[in-house]
Amino acid sequence: MTSRIGQATGVLGVLEDRKKETVKQFLMSIPKQLRKRVRVVCSDMYDGFIHAAKEVFGKRIQIVVDRFHVAKLYGNGLDELRKKEWKRLKKTLSKEDYKKLKERCGFCEKGPKI
Repeated sequence: MTSRIGQATGVLGVLEDRKKETVKQFLMSIPKQLRKRVRVVCSDMYDGFIHAAKEVFGKRIQIVVDRFHVAKLYGNGLDELRKKEWKRLKKTLSKEDYKKLKERCGFCEKGPKI
């Protein structure tokens, strides 16, 4: 668990596990005066963490999902769509047309070759 004030990031603690009760217990260990100053919580989309933060900080807290996990979720969805589309094209195009398309758009299959 980390904190961020301005550009400075610091480690608050390393938790034993990701269970909601563990997270909630840790957040409750933060002095009440400091908990009142927390305005935003950044999470990796884990429900246990989000619910613990809401219970400890209340409705005033803003929950933000970190961009790494948003990008990963988006990328996974896009990859699934790409696979489905290639399967559909393989069924609907002639073998010759499908082969030509693969040759011209080879980077579409597994991402760009660098």
